[in-house]
Amino acid sequence: TLVPLIQKRRAIVQAGLQSNPTAAPFSYLDTLFEVQVQGRESAPSDAELVTLCSEFLNGGIDTTATGVEWAMGRFIENPSMQARLYDEIQTVAGPRAVEEKDLDNMPYLHAFVKELLRKHPPTYFSLAHAATEPATLGGYDIPANCSVEFFLPGISEDP
Repeated sequence: TLVPLIQKRRAIVQAGLQSNPTAAPFSYLDTLFEVQVQGRESAPSDAELVTLCSEFLNGGIDTTATGVEWAMGRFIENPSMQARLYDEIQTVAGPRAVEEKDLDNMPYLHAFVKELLRKHPPTYFSLAHAATEPATLGGYDIPANCSVEFFLPGISEDP
């Protein structure tokens, strides 16, 4: 659980960072300790901090892992795609590890990644938007104070 880590970091911050010279000078948690939620007098609880930290960590891990899973699925379905990508990598990098500078010379890799993200975006819904006043969007009436989300795969399938 993250609670002991949260409590330890809070104690370090409250004691002053100089009290623990091995502690990181700044962390994501430090910003959360200072969050002021409108309409509340208290800072986020430990349970809320656990949720925020978990979402932050999972957001970076799950999206990458899901993208790799979809790529492997496409390779299984289409071995010639995998072979073409492998050939491009071998042509550009040879036996050494691919470096960032190599990417400019890998158009098939760029196309593969863009198509993969178009067909299988890391998240299926955009961040929620709020209608502050009544509106019409695509022929649909949106009432005030309504939360609106966009289904990203649907958008990417409709040129």
